[in-house]
Amino acid sequence: MNSLVFLFISFISFPISESEDIPHYWLPGIVVTAKRIQEPLSDVAVDMKVITEDEISRKGIRSVTELFGEEGFLDTRTTGIEGGLLTVGLRGFPADQLLVLLNGTVLNSPANGNFDFSEIPISIIKRIEIVKSPSSSLYGANASSGVINIITKEQSKEGISIEGNGNITGQGNRNIFSNIGYKKGKYKLNMYISERMSDEQRPNSEFNSFSGGGSISIHELITTKFSTGERKVGVPGPVPSPTYIPLYGDSNTYSLFDNQKTRYITGSTHIEKIIYDFTISSDLGYRRENLSFSQIYEGYNEDWSTYKANDNWYYITEQLTGSFQLSYRGISLGIDVIKHEFWAYDSLYDSDKDSLKSDNFWNPDRLTKGIRGNIKQKFFDDKIISTASVRWDKNSDYPDFLSYSGGLLFNVQNNLRIGTSFGKGFRSPTFNELYWPIYGNDSLKPEDSFQTNTYIDLGFRKIFFMRVSGFWREVKNSISWVDFKPQNIDRMIVKGIEINPTINPSDFLSLSLSFVLKKAEEQRMGNDTTQYWSINGNLINERRAPYIPEEKVTGSIELRRGENTFITFTSIYTGEKVAYFYDFVSSEYKTKKIDNVTLCNLGILQKLVGNFSLSLRVDNLFDKKYKSNFGYTLDDGDYPAPGRSVSIGLNFKGDFLTPENPVR
Repeated sequence: MNSLVFLFISFISFPISESEDIPHYWLPGIVVTAKRIQEPLSDVAVDMKVITEDEISRKGIRSVTELFGEEGFLDTRTTGIEGGLLTVGLRGFPADQLLVLLNGTVLNSPANGNFDFSEIPISIIKRIEIVKSPSSSLYGANASSGVINIITKEQSKEGISIEGNGNITGQGNRNIFSNIGYKKGKYKLNMYISERMSDEQRPNSEFNSFSGGGSISIHELITTKFSTGERKVGVPGPVPSPTYIPLYGDSNTYSLFDNQKTRYITGSTHIEKIIYDFTISSDLGYRRENLSFSQIYEGYNEDWSTYKANDNWYYITEQLTGSFQLSYRGISLGIDVIKHEFWAYDSLYDSDKDSLKSDNFWNPDRLTKGIRGNIKQKFFDDKIISTASVRWDKNSDYPDFLSYSGGLLFNVQNNLRIGTSFGKGFRSPTFNELYWPIYGNDSLKPEDSFQTNTYIDLGFRKIFFMRVSGFWREVKNSISWVDFKPQNIDRMIVKGIEINPTINPSDFLSLSLSFVLKKAEEQRMGNDTTQYWSINGNLINERRAPYIPEEKVTGSIELRRGENTFITFTSIYTGEKVAYFYDFVSSEYKTKKIDNVTLCNLGILQKLVGNFSLSLRVDNLFDKKYKSNFGYTLDDGDYPAPGRSVSIGLNFKGDFLTPENPVR
């Protein structure tokens, strides 16, 4: 039945309306900055996607988890609860290869290379720019598969604007958001606060988050943006094996005592001055995160007697970034300096005797310096646009690295474009991979990658648009956990195709589809079979990359009545996933699978009188039972996904002129 439903709606994920400022790829209306320069989206040779605030609100989306889950080229990994861990990979590549920016400030943790997107309230987003191509030649490490740049709201109109919204679900999730903006002349101010809460959906899964931030802009010369907040979330873990329920847990969760608390602060200052054809800009960014995590489990002494173990972890990650860039027409030169530091402390107590069993402390740091250059040229009345960039990185942990990229965009006709690009990238080993006590590996090499992308855009007026993209990437020295230790795998190869047609047969109907098919493989190239994998009783030197579905199809139908009513029905098909877990009985790895799943979501937006709008969102419309992610043992029950979720929201957004600027 689900397959028939999916085929019925399969033409379909980002609807188009002529009256809205949306990312038509062939129009110059959208200006993107994820490539470190301001340029029209229509001039970009690399494959990019822009998600706008309007698209998010029309679908009634409540969280970044819902938003990214509907994007075919993104692979999301969650723990299946509100506010739980959410990491995102791009086109089959792990999350630690994707650079995440908030208004240009790096968010990736130097501890593990990832960013937990559950930190971001959906209501602060103005737009999201996603570069689906290596960007190490612009940003250095961590951008080896691409970039996600989240741009927050700021005041654009003269006067005062006020926005407030709230929503609640039948499962006890509650979100409240308010924002105020002010602009007078060349002065702009914006402030927001957000609170998100969730009752227990599973034992030990409650969630509470409070955050705030804003921006200040003076004379369009200096812009400062900042955000801070605190999150508390229970950590239920996967469902235990039927043969083993932990002493301090139950049949629905590994432990009733796991919990996590995070405090963070992110800030950036951008200075830009235009002098004739020269643009001088400088950026300063700061990110600090304090994470505490505790768990209680059954510990074992040397004589195999048991005790109640209270394990407490404390992490502090801090990163300071600075950059300077000089641009002249299509040429730009830049310098970057990044300082990372990580403090980690682990203390293990015997709760029965109230005595310290062991503790560990480590404090690595890293300094990176980068010099980069970029050139962009147009030929034959803009029929051909070429770009090239190169970057040299000097790092305190590994040898110097040279990365480069290039691209060509051919504007064949008004409705036919061809873009092709290539890039060499790298990812440095994380602090955890290098220095984790006992399990770290300080001999790891950086990952070295090369990728090519080609896309073709076809369009017919505003009735039909389709982008077909092909990509291929090879990663040498790919880092993977083997025998409980991070090791360099000889090679990882990912290749695939992405097809995105959109049809607008009438003013009240839009159909769109995102189809992504990819194949990701890890390979051991050495002749020594001791380096091969022993999986399912076979000695192999090639295996399917774990956690990555080989196909994902998302489709949506949008019905609209004028500019006031929008109904969006979306279906997401995610293919089978595999992972490899050690079996202590057979002393080898075995394959574990999560079956394919088809989910359907419904969003309704109704604009009311005045500046109010009402929205309804139903996720997992048919209450499908499935697993959101793998657990951490061969025989556990993995992480169960939530069932049907129904939420209703109310939004107010108004603009008010100041007395000095009355309506004429």
